[in-house]
Amino acid sequence: MKKIIYLFIALTVLGGIVFALTQTSLLKGRFGTGEGGTETEGSAGIDDDGDGLRKSDEGDLGTDPNDSDSDDDGLMDGAEVTGFGTDPLNPDSDGDGVNDGEEVSSGSDPLDRSATSSTTTSTSTTSSIVCTALTVSPASYEIPANTAEVNFDLTALTTFDLDAWTDSEAFEATLVFESDGAGAFHGNSLSNPDGSVTSFTESGPINPYKVALTQSGSVANINFSGGKEGENITVSINEDPSCSTKFTLTQVTEAAPTEPTEPTEPAPTEPDPNLDTDGDGLTDAEEVDTVTDPNNSDTDGDTYSDGTEVDSGTDPLDATSYPGSSTTTGTTTTTEPTTTTTEPTTTTSDGSSSSDSTSSSSSSGSSTTSTTTESSTTTTTTETTTTINDILTSKEAVCSEPFTDVDSTHWSYSNVCRLYQAGIVNGRDANSFVPEGDLTRAEAIKILMLLSGKTEEDAEGLPEEFIDVKSSEWFHPWYVLAQEAGVVRVIDNGGYANPNAYITRGDFMLYMVRTAEQTLWDWEEEDIPFSDLKASDPYTYAIIIGYNKMVEDPDEGTTRVFEGYSNGTAGATKSIARSEAVALALRFYLAWYAQ
Repeated sequence: MKKIIYLFIALTVLGGIVFALTQTSLLKGRFGTGEGGTETEGSAGIDDDGDGLRKSDEGDLGTDPNDSDSDDDGLMDGAEVTGFGTDPLNPDSDGDGVNDGEEVSSGSDPLDRSATSSTTTSTSTTSSIVCTALTVSPASYEIPANTAEVNFDLTALTTFDLDAWTDSEAFEATLVFESDGAGAFHGNSLSNPDGSVTSFTESGPINPYKVALTQSGSVANINFSGGKEGENITVSINEDPSCSTKFTLTQVTEAAPTEPTEPTEPAPTEPDPNLDTDGDGLTDAEEVDTVTDPNNSDTDGDTYSDGTEVDSGTDPLDATSYPGSSTTTGTTTTTEPTTTTTEPTTTTSDGSSSSDSTSSSSSSGSSTTSTTTESSTTTTTTETTTTINDILTSKEAVCSEPFTDVDSTHWSYSNVCRLYQAGIVNGRDANSFVPEGDLTRAEAIKILMLLSGKTEEDAEGLPEEFIDVKSSEWFHPWYVLAQEAGVVRVIDNGGYANPNAYITRGDFMLYMVRTAEQTLWDWEEEDIPFSDLKASDPYTYAIIIGYNKMVEDPDEGTTRVFEGYSNGTAGATKSIARSEAVALALRFYLAWYAQ
């Protein structure tokens, strides 16, 4: 029996030796070696690093034939190529922040970035570092109208729960910025709570862009560019959906132009008969009848309240009519000029006189005859038609005006003269224009309506909605026309037009561009030409239009419609002087109505 057992063992050993010799012979026949172990032409089949890939295969793949794990992800190169299908040159083939070896060890799919196992751990022990907050600014973004691509900065503030974290563990987290479109990210800087600032070595453009975090509370500043409408931007910690935020780029649709601050006009309300808003002794209802300003106790600015002037019989709308002055309200008597014609007389010899044009007398003594012949003058007048356009635009136009306070040496003489002769402006009385006096809102409205070609007849049948614009007032048709054209609006002052209040330079320019139907869209704060204007002022866009509009003034040459002051201000809140107003009015006509 023992002999049988020994024989079996001997045969087994012999068989192993034969198998080993056979395999050695086969390998030599496949690869071959030269003397001293030098590789021959069959050496391409050698696997020096034992990773399961031949040397020739590693040359094709670009892996290191002397390193079994070229990307140091914990998987041998041969296993990645033939077993898992991962990239032997990329430690994180699916880009999910966890290397391929860790995913294989944890049972996750190293080719599916969304399939990272919740049990995945890393050598940095990040499993104990829990994201508690991720704040991204902006949280949304609208691409301006008519803009194809965007370029803006993103900031992300990260916070973590470090209760489970110990100093012996390495703090490590990855902040990921990713777009699903054509946009990409450029790294700017990372500000850490310890005061340090890190400048990114990879500036971009990169998508996705990853930022390594080593502290809780760090703020990353990233630039995003090239994005388009509909593109989604996702920011996450370790690409964890539970600690991420996402927004979609939207495009602003260009809306039809609307005039700034255009409210819905409510119906005007009748004033309270017992309310005296400005405390001038007249109720608001009484001020409607007197056409004074219910919000200004001294409408004409003569230092006497409206109530005092009404009680004393002076005109609360005329600064030259006040208690103690020679001017009172009531009936104005105009004396027509008287023309006296003296008939020619003939004196006779007896000293008597006769009013006959021809007189004859005779006597026995002497005879004196006197004959008076009336001269006859014939005047031939050739009528020449001169239009408003000729008066306002021609350099050769000759004009005259009766005002003693605006002579040829006054800077506004030509402007006053032209507009007076064209029938656009009048004086405050027959001989005084009062150039330094302030222009009223009613005067401004009439000037602009006339220059735009409107007539009083055009106002017939149009509704009147202002509480303080009565049909008996001289300015009634002009206000009705201005309201119809959208120049003045009932909503602006609670149903009151305040026609006798002084108008500011800014409002006069605003009325001008509304009359001419001029608009300005897409202007920026940098377009404002004067230091005292704000973007929120309702007249700012109108002043920008006037400043940029150039005209050929018949007397001044090329000039701006609105020039402002030499100190760089517009003076928009100042009342406009009558001399300034006629200059602006002439340029208004030259800019938008001249033929």
